[in-house]
Amino acid sequence: MNLQFFDSYPYRPLEPDLQTLALGARRVDAAVAFVTWPGVAFLRQYLKSRPSGKARLVASIRFPTNLQELANLEDDYPGTVFLHTGFQYPVEDDGDRGQFHSKIVLLEMPGTERCIVVGSHNWTQNALQGYNMEAGMILRCQEADPIVAEVRRHIEACVTAPNTEPFSRQRLRFYETIQRDLHRRIGPGGTDSEDFPGFEPMDALVMHAEDAAGIGMPHPLQLFIPVRDSQVRDFFPDGRRVLLYVYPAGSLLGQPSPTASPLAYEGSVTMTNVVRDASAQGRPATCRINDLERPRIELLPAGTVPSPAGEISQVVIRFNEQGHGELPIFHAAAQHPKMKLGVEYEVIDRDAVGHDTVHEEEHRAEQEAPRVDAALPEYRAPRHLTLDAEVKVPSPNLYRSEIQPLLRRVIYGCDLFDETTVADLTIAEPEAAKVLNPFVYQVNYWLSKETMARVEKQLKLF
Repeated sequence: MNLQFFDSYPYRPLEPDLQTLALGARRVDAAVAFVTWPGVAFLRQYLKSRPSGKARLVASIRFPTNLQELANLEDDYPGTVFLHTGFQYPVEDDGDRGQFHSKIVLLEMPGTERCIVVGSHNWTQNALQGYNMEAGMILRCQEADPIVAEVRRHIEACVTAPNTEPFSRQRLRFYETIQRDLHRRIGPGGTDSEDFPGFEPMDALVMHAEDAAGIGMPHPLQLFIPVRDSQVRDFFPDGRRVLLYVYPAGSLLGQPSPTASPLAYEGSVTMTNVVRDASAQGRPATCRINDLERPRIELLPAGTVPSPAGEISQVVIRFNEQGHGELPIFHAAAQHPKMKLGVEYEVIDRDAVGHDTVHEEEHRAEQEAPRVDAALPEYRAPRHLTLDAEVKVPSPNLYRSEIQPLLRRVIYGCDLFDETTVADLTIAEPEAAKVLNPFVYQVNYWLSKETMARVEKQLKLF
């Protein structure tokens, strides 16, 4: 048995020694807390130069481990990488969390020769290149030496720990979110929120109304609205984009939800006239909505704006028909609807797996040690991601089918979701300033027709 002390002060890189040892190794097993590109490159070079060689690497999910580099290594050499997903608790007072912190490597050389590297070195550039002040031991021994079995048992315990798992690229988002959650003030950038997929900007006023006459809309559709108060006037500025949905008579008003699909129109406000300045009587208009609280579209037989009847201003909107279709899902808020990622932790028994890997000496020490009444620390490990989404939908009762199932399926179809994610979707109300009444409201975003068509085709929800 030969023992060599290895320190990096004032400067001595460990990587060349590791590479030299690995040249003759038939297997490399490593439990190293923090692994970045240089550590991945070392193991990749070993596996590339020794096609028959075997390797396992257990790394911590915590920063500065480079999760993307580990994913690339696992892609090229499946079954090589294992990830310890960390602890939320225990936390030392004014200190850090409990964590996987081993730095030990077992190299199986030809025959019965073995080599153990143990010390403070992580597999990061600063450690492997000797920039840090590090210290460790390089032990050359034989398979029969007891320390080999002890090291092998420790590495195996790291692999089989309750919160260690084979690395999966499909769970990369899960790993990245945990890493951010464990390092709120340092570590990788990014945000805890993502845009809800499918929604596109749509700054418009949305109106719903019944076809009072039941004979269809005239062409062109020039809609006159008498404005009787300042609140309504603020909803109809000149040039405002307007989306109008026209329902057959009796299918909208007084119904829990529409009983028929609407005919869609798109247009803009072409006239806002203050009556006290000059009446717009005689201007072109083919129909009107007299009461926005119970919007019914009536024909104007003369085809012009009628004489004033107490309104303070007169609005005309010109529309183009867009055809039949389901109502898009609108969002009314200042920002794109968001999805916030979080991590849910569960209490685990850290020693639940691998009791047979505990040394007999440790068993004896536990039996002989005096009883300690202090409670053991509680370990909490990540169980799954949580995803909280909120969409502020004006008048959800105007949809003929439930919109929550559709929105949930859109969430599940995005790259944030995997089988472990627990999604919570809230349909919230917009602020009062954006809603005139259930039939007239302002929107900022809508779930694109392309996205809805794709979901409809794939999932047949409508």
